Amino acid sequence: MSPLSSLPIDVSAFLKGKPSRSVELFLHLHDFLADAGGNEMETTKTTIAFGIERRYCYVYQFGKDFISGVLKLDELHDDREIFFKTGKVSGSSYSHHFRLYEKKDLSKGLKKYLKMAMKR
Repeated sequence: MSPLSSLPIDVSAFLKGKPSRSVELFLHLHDFLADAGGNEMETTKTTIAFGIERRYCYVYQFGKDFISGVLKLDELHDDREIFFKTGKVSGSSYSHHFRLYEKKDLSKGLKKYLKMAMKR
């Protein structure tokens, strides 16, 4: 059975044709979020969004050997070891961009921010 078969149909279809390394990294991120209670996701035109009623994380780039994502948080966390770009989106919403090249890039620190974004 393919690891994509456990995903929603739209997400599985979205991932078809993406580089296998980036799909592997996405599945690693998905597994962490699912274990943390954040398994709702859907596709948009160009991304996979986690959280349906209140989106908190998007994976927006599937490179040959990496994925890029963005978290939505209520305050700015300028943690350069985890985020390569941060900025204010609106009112009290801040974007925090991260990239995974290896499974270990889903570090303890990034996991903490992902959980914060889920609870936001």
